[in-house]
Amino acid sequence: MLNRLFTLLFLGLSQLSFAQTLTISTSGESGTSGSNWSISGSTLTVTGNANIRASVIETALVLDHLLVVGNTNNLAVNISEGIFVATGGHDLTISSDGNIGSMVFNHAITLDGALTVYGTNFTFNANANLTTHGDVYLKAIGHIDQQPSVTITTNGGNLVFWTSVNGGDGGYIRPANIITNGGHVWMGGNGLQSGTRIWNGLTVGAGYAFSGPFAGIALRGNITSNGGDVMIAGESGQSNAGDVAAESANR
Repeated sequence: MLNRLFTLLFLGLSQLSFAQTLTISTSGESGTSGSNWSISGSTLTVTGNANIRASVIETALVLDHLLVVGNTNNLAVNISEGIFVATGGHDLTISSDGNIGSMVFNHAITLDGALTVYGTNFTFNANANLTTHGDVYLKAIGHIDQQPSVTITTNGGNLVFWTSVNGGDGGYIRPANIITNGGHVWMGGNGLQSGTRIWNGLTVGAGYAFSGPFAGIALRGNITSNGGDVMIAGESGQSNAGDVAAESANR
């Protein structure tokens, strides 16, 4: 009996730590199912390492909201083909709170709805501009890194950059150019303070984005809200680093 319980526990823990990656690229599969992935209703489920075309996401979003999930809490996503959806008004959600996979954006994304993504580290590489007609909500267990050449634009939607790290050096945010056209902008996390709070009707972290040696939030570009409120909550472990700073002054 003990051996059986141990085996079940081991299998459960193994499943939780099993890493899987969804790659969206020009060499990927199309349709509604393929190697290690399938779409049922408004959910795209990944069961291992999968490679799909951007058209899979685009077709699904024209019809309905789309939720992309893995069969573990360790789903990484690598977007290496641009996604463009100009109609439908539907939202794209990737994974769920607590996901420990990294999110890498290598190409531009345009959505007619909102974007919500949960992961560990978020990286927006060169040319990975993001445009939405709804909110942008990124919740990271690690850091959020937006390269200086990248612009994130919401057409009236709110933007939330939330790093849920409570202490350590992994919860920093490096935002570049952001335009919300009336939407609110919140950047912060759970550094030095766990839990949540409500800000302008949005559920956000109760604490700060945190970096040990540098600013918790180092700005790489301009934030233009055009009337929306902006709150930036950063914390540094060094008294001379500045909690929130321009990146040029941060390093």
